[in-house]
Amino acid sequence: MALRQTALRDFFYTAYSNELDASPRPITGVELQANFVSQILSTALEGRSLINVWSDPWEWLWILGWSWLGAQIVWKLRSPYKITPTLFIAGIGLTGICFGAFLMGGWWLPLVPPMMGLMGAAIVVTAHLAHLQEELKRSKEFLNSIINTIPDPIFVKDRRHRWIVLNQAYSKFLGYPLEELLEKSDYDVFPLQEAELFRPARPADF
Repeated sequence: MALRQTALRDFFYTAYSNELDASPRPITGVELQANFVSQILSTALEGRSLINVWSDPWEWLWILGWSWLGAQIVWKLRSPYKITPTLFIAGIGLTGICFGAFLMGGWWLPLVPPMMGLMGAAIVVTAHLAHLQEELKRSKEFLNSIINTIPDPIFVKDRRHRWIVLNQAYSKFLGYPLEELLEKSDYDVFPLQEAELFRPARPADF
């Protein structure tokens, strides 16, 4: 009686039980055992690998590649509102590639190490950029404390011709508060013709 009850409950759900157009269908234990034996015999007689894996150098390149991608995303975008969804999409892409490679070719690609490399590199680069911003802020504060003691107008511009450092004498000369001039250019303060006079000449202008 016990053997009969065990045989009646000899059904199992596997990953292949779920069908798109029907409810999940369990398979019997005999079918499951037959599939196992078929896979083992095919491996022994035909030399077919059950799961394909990369060699260690290729796995290291795979992990380093995703780590490089995470660093590039943070370095190029710089904005948290752009970095977060981009990293999320990259993580989904990595998962999809690994899952697809396993289903289509039986390839077991590393998932957790490259995912950790992707996120870890992003965190490291983010911390590095925050450190650079803090150092730049301290340098500006130190420079401002020095140039504000000079009575002559002094300013420093970045590559986009915006004022990033200027002293109180220069802000009084323009007639604007210092806070309103920071991160602004000549075109934000002067009329177009006057702003062009303050624009440094380019090599092509000579």
